[in-house]
Amino acid sequence: MRKTFVWVEEQHTLGFLYSKITVEDRFLHKFIFCVPVARLFKYSYQNLHIRRYGMEGNYFKELYDIDVSNKKKSKNGLNYLSWAACWSEVKKKFPDATFKIYEETISITETLEGKEVTKEILRPWFDDGKTGWVKTGVTICGIEHVEELPIMDFKNKSISAENITSADANKAVQRSLTKACARHGLGLYIYEGEDLPEESKELEKLRAECWKLFCDRAKISDNAKNKANEVCKAADPSGDPRVIEDTEVLAKLKKELMGIRK
Repeated sequence: MRKTFVWVEEQHTLGFLYSKITVEDRFLHKFIFCVPVARLFKYSYQNLHIRRYGMEGNYFKELYDIDVSNKKKSKNGLNYLSWAACWSEVKKKFPDATFKIYEETISITETLEGKEVTKEILRPWFDDGKTGWVKTGVTICGIEHVEELPIMDFKNKSISAENITSADANKAVQRSLTKACARHGLGLYIYEGEDLPEESKELEKLRAECWKLFCDRAKISDNAKNKANEVCKAADPSGDPRVIEDTEVLAKLKKELMGIRK
């Protein structure tokens, strides 16, 4: 059975009824002494932690509602939250939160004094002979969410198994840690749309590019604005690139908008 410790300021503030224990929140901020509650009162860590924060099980919402948009970064078309910013936000809200880096046991052969010696070592990544991935778990309120993430290069392409280095794995672990935290709610909205099909991503990308081109051309001159309006309405009666559903039409429109100079 999992041991749970409750820190209180005064011993007489501990009270129990049947198999439950209630500790006032104001007494939980100093580590004067500790009691292995779960063993004595059969009270789970998760339920006790929920009572501690008064969230009735919805700690997810508290993490989801934290605004981390000012800490968001982008690279190669993908949005992400740095692991340091992510973990600091988690620990500020839930100081008991922990993370675990899963490891794979592999056998390696070394030559010692002219003899081949095989030994087993732990490695913080996994591979299938082709590519590799890491696995990181984050536990908050007694609930663990595990994230698996491929080990990729700076272009977000999977690195072949034989070329993976410990530095590559470490970077993937930090990204995996951040995503595991997102499964608990923190910064989850940053990753919304990441799992869309490539066609949908391309459609959204072209829409954004065409709209930006239209706005830029409209600022050049009235003549350029009129030309931009004409080509947009030729592409769609609404004249708005953001509602076009065909990537080929958008690609053609993009080329025409780029050709408008003045």
